[in-house]
Amino acid sequence: MTREMFGYLVLIAVSSVLVVLAGGGLPFLWRPVGVIYLGLWVMWWMVRFVGMQRGVRSTYDQKQRRMVVLSASAVIPLLVIAPPWEYAHLAGSIPWDGPLAWVGLVLFAGGVVLQAAAIQASRHLSGGSQG
Repeated sequence: MTREMFGYLVLIAVSSVLVVLAGGGLPFLWRPVGVIYLGLWVMWWMVRFVGMQRGVRSTYDQKQRRMVVLSASAVIPLLVIAPPWEYAHLAGSIPWDGPLAWVGLVLFAGGVVLQAAAIQASRHLSGGSQG
């Protein structure tokens, strides 16, 4: 196993632990929605790592990295603000096993499939395998 691959596996493991902790700990894994979400999370990271281009970083890569930093900077405060807002404006929290959770899982799965298809198409257009 290469050092880079080991780093990817560590990142997947650490981020998965954070997802479980943010989801409420071990009870998160006892729910079908939690298990499916975690599985999709790991699949997304794997698709992302397999699809990453190796070599010289392009302007596009630099823009993507900036976008990730900006979006993470916007999302993290939302994760802190959303739960108190949820309790203040709704009758408790949004059910984690309700229909909206399943819709979210379908959208997440669609995003993973779309990203994998885009990576495959870009490889086909570039005339070979990258990586």
